[in-house]
Order: sequence, then structure tokens, then C-alpha cells
Amino acid sequence: MLARASGRVCLLGEHCDWAGRGSCLVAPLVAGVEVHVRAMDWGFAVHSELGVSRLGADARCVEGDPNRYIAAVLRELIRRQLIDLPGARIVVRTDLPMGRGFSSSAALCVAAARGLTGHAGVGLSADEAADIALSAERDDLGVGCGPMDPLACAHGRVLHIRWPAASLR
Repeated sequence: MLARASGRVCLLGEHCDWAGRGSCLVAPLVAGVEVHVRAMDWGFAVHSELGVSRLGADARCVEGDPNRYIAAVLRELIRRQLIDLPGARIVVRTDLPMGRGFSSSAALCVAAARGLTGHAGVGLSADEAADIALSAERDDLGVGCGPMDPLACAHGRVLHIRWPAASLR
């Protein structure tokens, strides 16, 4: 199963989701993150340019694991009991610069959510993928982020998002 999520650029309202009011205008980038998921007998093996991680069926990883975002998505899917996750080899490829303000972590989490659920035979809407990505990054990993980035990465189109309702137009 191959899943992709694009990075994003914010044209207006960069911090409105943090402030809880206003609106933002976001657009997708050509660059993005690909997550390729293949069957494996047990557990999870994550391969990325950051390194290789082996995770058990509970998707726990050591502090500071370079692939902790993938592990957080796995734990969120397990927590929600959306699917019965079979073992998987997960390969991450990206042409999106990390840590440069293009939502690389949100794109990674969205692509991982799509790839892992697709591997299990379950499809996600863009809003569902964004919600899983946000929960993994904010709630599981404790990253101070809002819903704008995962929404932009999951929808992959120009969006006008109004806060606080975060309704999509």
C-alpha cells in the first residue's frame, strides 16, 4: 500500500489555529511524503532516512526514536480500535524539507495514517486522516500544534479554514 501526503504553504493566517480565531488560506506543495506499507509476520519495522526502528505489536518505541511519528500514528490507530493492524514493514520517502515550515511532520502522520489503514483494507476521509495525524502529533507526542497543518496535508488542495469552528470551504 502506497500513501502520499503533500506539504503545505500557508498564504494567510499562519497562526490562527493556535490563536483559536480568524481564518487561514493554505495551498499544497508538489513536495510531500510517501509511506509504503507491506505485510510482515509480526510487529512493525520502520525504515526512513532517519534510521530503522523495530516496534512490537503495541508500537512502543524508545525516547527520541527517529521514527516516533510513525509509532505515534500506530498507537493512535490501536487506541481508536479502528482496525486490526497486521504486522508491517513501513518505508518512508520524502522530498519535503524537514523542519522548514512546510508541515513535514503533519504530512508524515497523514501519509502514515492512510498507508496503515489502507494496508488493513480500511479507507479514510481526508478529515479522518487529519484527525488521526493531529491526535498522534499533539496528544501522543506532545507537540504544540493545531489542526491547520494536518487538514492542509490531508486535503491536498487550496483550503480556506475558519477558526474556531475549523469548517472547510
